[in-house]
Amino acid sequence: MKNMKIAVCPDFVFSSSNELSELNNFGIDWNLNPYRLPLLKDEISYLLNTIKIKRGDLEIRFCCSDLKVDIFHSDEKIANMSLSILKSCIDYIGKLGGGYFTIRPQLFSGTFWDYAVKNLKELVEYGNANGVIVCIENTSGGILSNPKRFRELLEKTGAMATVDIFIDEESSESLNFLKTVSDKIVNVHLHGGVSCQNNLDTVLDALLNTDCAWLSVDISEIDESKPARELLSCFLKEKGCV
Repeated sequence: MKNMKIAVCPDFVFSSSNELSELNNFGIDWNLNPYRLPLLKDEISYLLNTIKIKRGDLEIRFCCSDLKVDIFHSDEKIANMSLSILKSCIDYIGKLGGGYFTIRPQLFSGTFWDYAVKNLKELVEYGNANGVIVCIENTSGGILSNPKRFRELLEKTGAMATVDIFIDEESSESLNFLKTVSDKIVNVHLHGGVSCQNNLDTVLDALLNTDCAWLSVDISEIDESKPARELLSCFLKEKGCV
């Protein structure tokens, strides 16, 4: 049975370092600021000192959700600039030992499909050359909200999947997405309504049938995190996944 990690964001980590120092089996989902890359190594070192955990004991995965960075943009100049910025992110991640890097596209209509495939494939190949696995996240609307088209993009580019799930929504949509791209999923971002027990159990059961071992929870306050983490940990323990 796989070992599922529950990941949190750096802002939360900094605000609750004492508590997190006592936890096992958690990771950090670091949203990169592409304009602060030279500071990344020092920021990570400071974080590790703050929570008193060695880098080798803690997995950090990276993402970029900057609204101005979009390799699928209809303006070729913006798309090419974005590609260059994301390659710089990969350079820094590679120097830190590599790992996973998720890009979060803006609402993509699919109008420039071939162009999008070309850019993403180039980014994936650049990542592979630097020890970085490039992942793309689905969107809530547009062509990348369609699981079949999303899978098509993964297959054409070699990218892996980060699946965004809103747990308080109708679970059938999330289940369809998880099933369609199950063998490509390496990250899941779980948003909202963790207390919505029925949907949560259904989605987590489906997640355990994939190869994904990384569950990033959208929480930023200590009062919100405790019950959420306890609920998720309890479920995963029952399944033998922690």
